[in-house]
This record gives sequence, structure tokens and C-alpha cells, in this order.
Amino acid sequence: PAHGEELPDVTLPAPLHDQEVSTREFVGQGETVMTFIYTRCPGPCPGMTAALAHVFVDATDQGYSDEVGLMPTTFDPKYDDEQRLRKFFERNGVDPTAENWLALRPETPEQADEVVNGEFGVGFERTPGGGGHGGHNTTQGETLNPSEGDYDFTHVNLVLLANRDGYVERAYQ
Repeated sequence: PAHGEELPDVTLPAPLHDQEVSTREFVGQGETVMTFIYTRCPGPCPGMTAALAHVFVDATDQGYSDEVGLMPTTFDPKYDDEQRLRKFFERNGVDPTAENWLALRPETPEQADEVVNGEFGVGFERTPGGGGHGGHNTTQGETLNPSEGDYDFTHVNLVLLANRDGYVERAYQ
């Protein structure tokens, strides 16, 4: 969605909260900040998550945490299970079970494509064994091995800010 367009209304599992969450969960209550990540990303995903962590910490310290919802969404549900999401967010400075930090995880790669590419227009493409970032170690300390079915992603980096009325105010790349 572009500036002034309504944030798509998609409901996805939030496994760290054991519930289903709408991407418009905070409409009427506060602003929504979304980004799209995968936990094995060796580059921009940890950086974007750390930036959201700063917003999270500031919101908590300054007393406006109930006015903002942060929703990082994985597009790699095949690998990014509950445990990996939890570790990824903790490593990047976030309490992953905080009330306003709702990590969303599509149930299948097909649903991830439908939601992230289709609904939000955030391009990503699965590539064998690290084609998207040069085939090096990931943030998990693992080396991708295409002969064993490992994969990486080439993807667009995007942070969306939607106002409390549910309309996109900013899209940061």
C-alpha cells in the first residue's frame, strides 16, 4: 500500500502470543508499524528489527507503548518457527512476548507469498543456498547449503507506518 491507502486487513497467527492477529489490530487505538523479515537474513532484516526495537524501547520508556503496535512479519514460515522467531527478536533487543510486539507468521510459504507479495506488495523471491545475499553465513551462524535444500531470499526492505485510522502514513525502504 502507498501513502494514503488503507492498510490491508489480513489475519495471521502470532505464535509468540498464541493467537490470531489482524494487521489492523490497532486501528482506532494507535499507530501500527510493520516490517517483513526472515530470521536467517544476514543483512537488512536484523537491522530493520533493531530499528523497530528502538521504537519499542522508546515507546515503553516514554509511556506511549499502548499507542503503537509493532508487527514484524516473516515471509519464511517453513524455517521461522516459534523458537527461531523468539531467539531472533531477543537477539535484536526485543521482548518478543510484549503486548504491543506481535510477530506474525503465515502458516505456509504459499500464504506468505499471498500476504506479503500479494496484499502488501513487498517483493521477495526464494533463491537456492544464499543467492540473495551472496551465499554466506546467516545470522543463525549457519552456512547455507543448496545441495541440502537450504535457501535464501532476495527481498525488498520495507517498514510501513499506518495511523490510528488504518491508513498508511509512511513507507520506509
